[in-house]
Amino acid sequence: MLIICHATGARRYESPLLSFCAMLSIKPSTKSWMEPGNFNSNLSAIIWIVQLLVFYDSALKEQQGSGKTLKLVKAYCDQYVQQTVETPMGEILRWRLLLFKVSGASVGTHEASWDEHEEVLTYEDTELRMDQIPTLLTSEYQECYQLLYDDLMLGLQSLRRMSPRLLKDGVNVDTVR
Repeated sequence: MLIICHATGARRYESPLLSFCAMLSIKPSTKSWMEPGNFNSNLSAIIWIVQLLVFYDSALKEQQGSGKTLKLVKAYCDQYVQQTVETPMGEILRWRLLLFKVSGASVGTHEASWDEHEEVLTYEDTELRMDQIPTLLTSEYQECYQLLYDDLMLGLQSLRRMSPRLLKDGVNVDTVR
């Protein structure tokens, strides 16, 4: 949680998360800026991952007797995950809002679309069926895990590690173990 739970103030690029976002804004092949719609997709993915981290940490703290999940999520969001605060996530949310305004009605070149029955997602020349999504999520989780712990946190071993097998979702499941 240290990657999102700190104030940035005027030193915003000292944040590893914001530096990572800035790095994502550049196309490696041309060394030019990404299109607003495509970069906005990267920011959306980071926001989604941070929301999962906040929920995971809050649920874990509830299990340890440190409060209720929803109250802890609200406390995190009030302090670190909103546009009005000077935190990494506050900055990302402001960038995303600005990109929405700048891009207007233009659609990025890397947009995905559903078939008419909403069973197959097509991205460029790749089709993904709904039953393939759990495998894709596990693969993406493993890559994000490696990037976060090995690359961004330089292999730091003293932090508690996340595990996807601890996250359970379903109709009859209302807690995280």
